[in-house]
Amino acid sequence: MPGEAPRFLYLRRGSGAMLLGLLLASCGGDDATAPEPDPVPPFPRLMDVVDCPDAPDLRCGYLEVPLDHANPEGETLRLAVTMQRNTEAPRGVALWLDGGPGGAGAGLVQDFREEMPPALAEAYLWVGLDTRGTGATAIDCPGLQAETGFSDILPGSASALAQCVEVLGENRRFYATSATVADLELLRQALGAEAWTLNGISYGTYVASAYATTHPNRVARLVLDSPVPHTGLDAFSRPALRAMPDFLEAICEDEACPEDPMEVLAAAVALEPKPIAVYDMLVAWEGEEPSPSELFLALQEAAAGDRRALAGWIEEHLRETTAVDVREFSVGLHRATVCSDMLAPWGDSATPQADRTEALASAAATIDDAEFWPFDRSTLLHNALIHDCLAWPATPPGTQRRDGLLPGVPTLILSGFLDLSTPVSEAYRQLELAPDGRLLIFEGLGHGVQDSWEGLANTVNFLCDEPYEYPVDPHVRWDSC
Repeated sequence: MPGEAPRFLYLRRGSGAMLLGLLLASCGGDDATAPEPDPVPPFPRLMDVVDCPDAPDLRCGYLEVPLDHANPEGETLRLAVTMQRNTEAPRGVALWLDGGPGGAGAGLVQDFREEMPPALAEAYLWVGLDTRGTGATAIDCPGLQAETGFSDILPGSASALAQCVEVLGENRRFYATSATVADLELLRQALGAEAWTLNGISYGTYVASAYATTHPNRVARLVLDSPVPHTGLDAFSRPALRAMPDFLEAICEDEACPEDPMEVLAAAVALEPKPIAVYDMLVAWEGEEPSPSELFLALQEAAAGDRRALAGWIEEHLRETTAVDVREFSVGLHRATVCSDMLAPWGDSATPQADRTEALASAAATIDDAEFWPFDRSTLLHNALIHDCLAWPATPPGTQRRDGLLPGVPTLILSGFLDLSTPVSEAYRQLELAPDGRLLIFEGLGHGVQDSWEGLANTVNFLCDEPYEYPVDPHVRWDSC
């Protein structure tokens, strides 16, 4: 709990051997006519690399990529890149991948460099990227941005969704994760890395895993923090609902807890005008404000008929969720990517809209009420993943791998026990797909484990070839990596 060192569950699976591809070249005889040289490809390009204005010890530039990878001569995007100067770093290139989808990632290098030990900063060439549709290329859908912010759960209105579809037009087909994977491969080539380390957070783990299954020989290590398995999401968000009882017991264990905290939540939800707002606040809660005791007390008071405290926390949560600049988080990109990537109850994103409603109803009818209690069926069907993607026009789906194992490279999976956004059950699911994976579960933490020094210290240990046993003392001195 707060103030205590997190406890860990440490699992290790059997080591997997990495398969090395063999490149076979054949040469013509001495009298063979020399072939015409291939034309210089237009990509990859790192452009306008200069000292970063706000961090002159870092370098900033742009990666130019085609909007449509099938048409490299067409329209292009300039994606912001931030990197350290140590181009001869002994452990090679390491890329941060932000969450969302929608988060701009170029700034992660500066954010985490201030926290990580100098030994780790010097060992790797750390790079951050604003993936397509974020940062300077952000998809701006003002209505959705104002209504839902960075929530994965709050649905948008019909008018806001229609506005966003109009903003994107036919270009919405270019924002699936598979397009971002193709961008990453261009970035690797532009950086001259034979293979690199990928460190993903939340949706960034999905991108990292999709890249790794697409280009297995180009990955050296993987860090998957609060993972979204590359096999995909449950559109009904049942992993979060199943984790709710353990979550409630954890946040009230220092209090005089009732025999069943879920009964308290059920009573509070029954009196709540918008139950989905309670659900969203719990999923997004990061363990700081409200504190665990304040949060559970507010639920108890609401269950007893006084919802003033809970209403205040919900109002504050919604204000913070929706007050996000589009260049920091693009809701338009979020919907374009999720609705292209997700295998929904009606099938993939190419399913005609006319065929979706009946398929959704049939799938929902197979779910027992107990699976989403204490929330109602309306909450189940109106989370953003289902509600907004149901209204999204038919779009060619992303082509990233949704099956198969990760490559047999060292893989660290981090999960917070208090994380309802990507629950521990999802981390176990990803572990099963990682031949050389290990899982660390932090009992006192929520989403984004590396935001804590405890989580970051164990990542440092992994990236520095594990000089210390897990769990790592967060106060250890890192003299080398």
